Amino acid sequence: MSFQGKSCLIAGLVASAISVIVWIGLTVEAGSTAMATDRVEAATTARQIAVGIGQGMLPGELIAGDDQRAQVVADDGRVLSATGDLRGAPPVSMARPRTGDIRWDGLASIQGVEHTIVGMRAPGAMVYVLEKTPELIADPRSAWLLALALLLVVGVVVTVTRWLVGIPAARVRTIMRELEEITAKDTHRRVRVSGGNDEVDQLVATINRTLDRLDNALGQQCRFVADASHELRSPITALRAEIDLALQDAVMGTRASRECATLVEQAETVPLTTGPRTTGFACPGVEAGTGCEQSLLSVDRAANRLQLLVEDLLAVARLDAGMPVDVRRLDLSELVREELARSHPDKTVTTALAERAPVEGDRLQLARVLTNLLNNALRHAASTVSISTSVDAERAEAIISVTDDGSGLSPADRERVFQRFTRLSEGRKRDPGGSGLGLAIAREIATRHSGSLVAEEAPHGGASFVLRLPLCDPES
Repeated sequence: MSFQGKSCLIAGLVASAISVIVWIGLTVEAGSTAMATDRVEAATTARQIAVGIGQGMLPGELIAGDDQRAQVVADDGRVLSATGDLRGAPPVSMARPRTGDIRWDGLASIQGVEHTIVGMRAPGAMVYVLEKTPELIADPRSAWLLALALLLVVGVVVTVTRWLVGIPAARVRTIMRELEEITAKDTHRRVRVSGGNDEVDQLVATINRTLDRLDNALGQQCRFVADASHELRSPITALRAEIDLALQDAVMGTRASRECATLVEQAETVPLTTGPRTTGFACPGVEAGTGCEQSLLSVDRAANRLQLLVEDLLAVARLDAGMPVDVRRLDLSELVREELARSHPDKTVTTALAERAPVEGDRLQLARVLTNLLNNALRHAASTVSISTSVDAERAEAIISVTDDGSGLSPADRERVFQRFTRLSEGRKRDPGGSGLGLAIAREIATRHSGSLVAEEAPHGGASFVLRLPLCDPES
């Protein structure tokens, strides 16, 4: 239940409890007032009868007010006179007031009905006037009207509470929507402040200060990654250049050593006519050439992996920093043909390309997506990688599918592989030097182009990565 609903429920319960208490209090008060009024009327009637007895006027049948009964009981217990419904009945009471008092009040049950009795002392007798005790709800109609009025009050309280709580609740919902729209690529946005100084405004101010700190931290992290990657590119490039030169020298040294060895063999077979006999030549690198070349090749592979990692980190930093997209019209089928012409895959790559698949986007970034998907498929394929392009006219999308015939991905890993630095166990075995950033970069670029990239199960086994981009109208 929402905070607004809970507030309305609590307000309704409190208002209902107060209304019930008020209703009971007013009802009891009304009954008490009616009972007091009946006692006053009964006392008045009893006093009039007592005065008449004092004046020697005692009729055989007493006359009392509406809903009243009266009876005159002598001190010896004889009933001297009574109203019509009590004639011949035994004394309703033999109670007497205390010494010095002339009035006595009490209760009696007549024919199973409780009555209020007021006794008044008269010469030689007691005058008892009975009034039926009013019920708890003396006036049911008034009680029901009061209950309806209190229910109306409860409804008003709930409505007002809902309105009062709804104002900050609506602001809180607005804050939640704005926070959901703030992502890692849009950290400069802040929650709007209404200009007040209540608790909600203080909460907004605290949220904005927290976002400022997170924005600064993310900015420092992105700048560090970008600066570190950029600074590492130059020494790595120089390192690879030195390795290439050393490899060329090693190759040339190996060839010279082989030629030197050939000359030695020829010299040993041709006798010399002058000077001492020479048994051979000293040719450096004859034995060490092969081992040195293998070491340099290992270092070159390590430097290549390091350079790829730095390039991936730099790409991530640029994407996080909001690298602009150079939007141009291009054809995905033509992009696939061009990229395959540049690559030299060590496995079979088959294509099924649509005649045209026009989109708008950054060619370099989309080429990087295709390269990352192709490298990933070649890494996991058993023998064949398939690339296809198609057009979904109904959904206005151009589609690239890169499929391998490897072991595929489990449903739990199909989303996990797009997380940064995520490498599955099979990927570590096939490519220990990978960075785990290729698929994450590819999805980020697809998202920046208003598209999507998902992993699916291939129809005949293996994994299939499907890139969907908004289709644009072909140039006329």
